[in-house]
Parts: sequence; C-alpha cells; structure tokens
Amino acid sequence: MPPLWQAAEKAVGAEGEMLARIPIYVIRGAREVEIWGCAGILEYGSSQVRLSMERGTATVTGEDLTLEDFEDGVLTVRGMIAGLSFGEEGNG
Repeated sequence: MPPLWQAAEKAVGAEGEMLARIPIYVIRGAREVEIWGCAGILEYGSSQVRLSMERGTATVTGEDLTLEDFEDGVLTVRGMIAGLSFGEEGNG
C-alpha cells in the first residue's frame, strides 16, 4: 500500500512529493490522533504533547495522553483528546 500522501496526491492530481511536506492529522473520535510529518517530540506529559513539525509545532491537549507507534514521522497520541493546535517554531 502506498503512503497516504502518495494516494492523496494522486486523488487531487498533485505532482512530486508536494503533499509529503504537509502534515496530516487523522482524528478518530476524541480518543486518538495520528500525526504524519512529525519531526520530533518537544514536550510530553499526560495532559499535553508538543511536537516539532517540518514547519512549526503542533500541540495535543487532553487527559491521560500516551504516545504510541512513533515511526517514520508518524506518531499516534491516545487518551481523551481535548484539542489540537498549531504554532510557529518556538511558540505553542
């Protein structure tokens, strides 16, 4: 199976790895978020996970947060997800 970004590029007629540089967030209810394009973990706690992305940061907030399956730039955060926010590098 091709990576998700390749399937998305084909569906919208994009060329090259254009979408590979765009973070993809797959939210499954209020219990899980899968994040594609994660460069690293900046902060981790049970109520907040702050991530370094190719451009800027992403922050997941909630309760009882755990990190699962961090491989090849794809990270899954599980728990009671309350929010997902985005910021510039060095900010939120």
